[in-house]
Amino acid sequence: MEFNAVFNLAEVTILGDIADFNNFIMLVLSLLSIIGLVLMKKWGAALAESTLSYAFAFNIFNIIYFEL
Repeated sequence: MEFNAVFNLAEVTILGDIADFNNFIMLVLSLLSIIGLVLMKKWGAALAESTLSYAFAFNIFNIIYFEL
C-alpha cells in the first residue's frame, strides 16, 4: 500500500498528471487504507483489499488499452 501511495503521489506532483482524476482517487484510497491497516481495523483491511483490486484492474485496463 505504501508503494502504491508513493507512486500515485509522484504521478500527481512530480509527473504533473493531476488532470487524471483516477490518480487522485487512488492516492486517497491508498492513504485511507494505510490508516485503516495501521489502526488494525476491519474496514482498513477491506478497504486495502478493494483498493489493491481496483489498482490492479485499472493497471490491466491501461496495459490492454494502450497496447492494442
